[in-house]
Amino acid sequence: MDPRKTIAYWIGINIVLGIFGPVIIGRSFTQFNVKPPKITLRRFYSKGELAFASLLIALTVIVEVIKSNFSASTIQLIVGLLSLFALISAETWTIPLCNELVKTEVKWSKVWRRSWLVALMVFSICVVTEILLERAKR
Repeated sequence: MDPRKTIAYWIGINIVLGIFGPVIIGRSFTQFNVKPPKITLRRFYSKGELAFASLLIALTVIVEVIKSNFSASTIQLIVGLLSLFALISAETWTIPLCNELVKTEVKWSKVWRRSWLVALMVFSICVVTEILLERAKR
């Protein structure tokens, strides 16, 4: 398969199924309510769940890198960097939720903004990594 098509499929699957899929399911779930709530991307992921989605995307790319034909030192470097960004994603998702559990005040607008930025950063790095993996296959 053409490397550009592979990257396009990867991006499409991760964005459609990983990010918009849960929102679409949430909308269809509430469509039979007498007064259905408006479900938006920001409202749906308001508690940092977008960072959780980026964590899952980073983990899938880590598995692909480990299976690749790169040299051991290159694999270690890429996996180390992706693991760092996966930890940042996990921190962005879990810290506000833990604060809420112990009844500490949380500014959810700040959580949304940070979650969105972390997801964008992780997704961008994962796209570049996928491009490198496709080029290495040639």
